[in-house]
Amino acid sequence: MPNTLSYKTVITDPEGTTGDYFGRALSIEGNTLAIGASEKTMDNVDNCGAIVLYTRSSNSFKNTKWTFSKYLSAHDKVANDYFGGSVSISGNKMVVGAPGNDSSKGKVYYYTRSSANETWNYVSTIQVDEADRETDALFGRSVTLDDDFLVIGASGDKNSNDKTGGKVYVYTLSNSNWSLRETIDISTLYSVYNQTQNEDKKITSAEGDKFGFSVAMNKTTLVIGAKERNYYYGNGNVKFYNAGRVYYLNRMIDQNNKLTFRGWATTSNDDKTNDVYGTAVTLNDKYNTIDRNIRTPSALSENGYKKVDGNKNLSGYDDTIGKRPDYTIPEGSGLHGMLIGSDNNMFYYGTTNNNDGTGIVHVFEFTFGNRTKTLTTIERVQKHVKNLQSTGALNKQGLDALKRQYAGSVNVTNYLNGISL
Repeated sequence: MPNTLSYKTVITDPEGTTGDYFGRALSIEGNTLAIGASEKTMDNVDNCGAIVLYTRSSNSFKNTKWTFSKYLSAHDKVANDYFGGSVSISGNKMVVGAPGNDSSKGKVYYYTRSSANETWNYVSTIQVDEADRETDALFGRSVTLDDDFLVIGASGDKNSNDKTGGKVYVYTLSNSNWSLRETIDISTLYSVYNQTQNEDKKITSAEGDKFGFSVAMNKTTLVIGAKERNYYYGNGNVKFYNAGRVYYLNRMIDQNNKLTFRGWATTSNDDKTNDVYGTAVTLNDKYNTIDRNIRTPSALSENGYKKVDGNKNLSGYDDTIGKRPDYTIPEGSGLHGMLIGSDNNMFYYGTTNNNDGTGIVHVFEFTFGNRTKTLTTIERVQKHVKNLQSTGALNKQGLDALKRQYAGSVNVTNYLNGISL
């Protein structure tokens, strides 16, 4: 049986108007849903943006009956700040990106709430040091928050090669202050970790990669989308323009006190031109993988939701997605937001261009089909031994042969030594 998506409902802004771009960003935490309307006019300030907050009676992922609660906008709102261009909630903390602030230099707002109510209180603003702020850097284009660990994408920022390929900023919280721990761009990833991908060593970072256009994080993994990164031949020439790429890192720090680079993923299409892979990313907490990397708004407009890309290198599973669901994303909908719900089975998609830019959020339920697991070494040995035991074929000679074969694995050796014949 293939994996399937079934359409459930839609969520709208009760006071939505043309050009609000409701659905630009989404975040769910328990019974709270925050949706960005990045060009909403508030208090007669044009395009300043807002977060639209909703609540529900229980946090079961099946409960998609969200009730409008209130609007949240910046206390120092300015026209064209695009507050709500990104949002992330973790516990009683929330960060909201305003990537359009100050000629698109961008900044991020930090809020907290008491557990007893839904009132979010402004705490501080996070931004690059004034001397280092760049016009069109789009700091805050993406955000992802996990307790005291914050990652902010600046998809138009200059990187270590002085090219506007994008950069990601990593912060940690101490005594209510966010401190910059490190910055990441494509060039530093490859220079620090000495990746051997020939095409990326030749073109380590290029103008317009849009690295940091999307970010997502769970307890162990950080993923970063570079939606307009080209795909190169080994000689450095472009093979597919704007193919897009997603980079993934371990949150466990290395000897340099930095996040550990693991690798990258791209679409499996034979022709990757304009796939803009990494337009949106999210992590499946249950399987610890880049489970749903939305490809391209244009492809979605033409073909509906045609494919969801899983990554077997991360998840250990080889997922094959079947036909698109019955519900097709509307023509020209401009998909921008994506999220897996608390139990990883609900998908919330923001289609910001719906109804002349008013925006709407679609809710789907994902059902896993047949999944073929890629076993670890110890799991393969255990399965093999159980098969031998079930047929009575396990003997001392065979057990000794297995011990010799896996002598380099402590876990397997300990397991085999514990078997009694």
